[in-house]
Amino acid sequence: MDPTSIYPAECHFRIIVAGDFQGEAQLQQVLATAEVTAALQPGKASSAGKFRSWQVSARIRDRAEMVRLDRELRAVAGVRMVL
Repeated sequence: MDPTSIYPAECHFRIIVAGDFQGEAQLQQVLATAEVTAALQPGKASSAGKFRSWQVSARIRDRAEMVRLDRELRAVAGVRMVL
């Protein structure tokens, strides 16, 4: 598949974090470099409260930006996975 036919793309991220996560400001800092189209907002929590999610959408220009954003979001303390 030709990458130019994929990008730019609207991407919806779900960020899974620890239940006691306090890093919203760090997530916002990472997202400041992206073209956010739907603001970061809290999602659901697990029934036991061990995990929570955050949701955000962004317009991604190319694969390099996707990889960078994924890497930087995962590097925030308390982030368990990015979907």
